Amino acid sequence: MFDVIIPIYNVEESLLKRCFDSVKEQTFDSYQVWVCDGKPSDENKSLVESYGFNYLEQQPEFNRVGGARNQAIQQGNQPYIAFLDGDDWWYDYLHVGWPLNLMVTVWLIPC
Repeated sequence: MFDVIIPIYNVEESLLKRCFDSVKEQTFDSYQVWVCDGKPSDENKSLVESYGFNYLEQQPEFNRVGGARNQAIQQGNQPYIAFLDGDDWWYDYLHVGWPLNLMVTVWLIPC
């Protein structure tokens, strides 16, 4: 249902793990994660893949963080997109699924 787009560039491993853990801890699990690395390394690739996420090396034509997001968006195929930077994380109470629950609730209210 969601493509989670995470651009990274020179992010410390501890922050990446916190970011990735926060995605895995969400109660909503209908998502696919795309991590686009602006400074590719084997270590980052291994870490991303150990979480079961998709790893992309940022291509030169997709410059800066906006380009990384756009490159990852092109790879995704879900109807909704969620953005998260590699040095940020989602808190426990900010679940990806709540907007979907809200949309379903609003659409099912009888008129």
